Amino acid sequence: MRILLKVPPTWYVEPLRSGLTHYRTPDAPAVRMLVSALVPLPTDVSAWRVRELHALVPDECELVIAAERKAFSNQGWPMRVIDAECRRRGDVLENWLAVFLQAGHLGAIALVRAPRGDLQPELRREILGILASAQPDTAWRPSGVWGGLAGKARA
Repeated sequence: MRILLKVPPTWYVEPLRSGLTHYRTPDAPAVRMLVSALVPLPTDVSAWRVRELHALVPDECELVIAAERKAFSNQGWPMRVIDAECRRRGDVLENWLAVFLQAGHLGAIALVRAPRGDLQPELRREILGILASAQPDTAWRPSGVWGGLAGKARA
């Protein structure tokens, strides 16, 4: 099931064939956010989170978790927020912000990747606010300013 996010009208929203949606803000074009569709959660949610978080780590890099906390979306969905650094030979290449959403037996991930120093606190707060707006697209169509979609359209 697709996810709707309340994004500012200036943001670029690009649904990808893979089922992910790519988001960018013109204020920080190097900061990229990918959001998945809601999918059935596996039995071992912790292992799923680790696997998904490390899936995009480039070769010869390591991901170092800097902070992790629990939160809730505006709809009351549990959210796991993880701040991490993608490092190569000890040097920070990117700052990552991963948010795992859980809606009953369904889950989704949003991964924000930013060159070191580009994910300023104000932008981080804005992104977390956008991700907290997540709701399922039960109608399978965009509505109003809820233009951020992830997932595949129904045939």
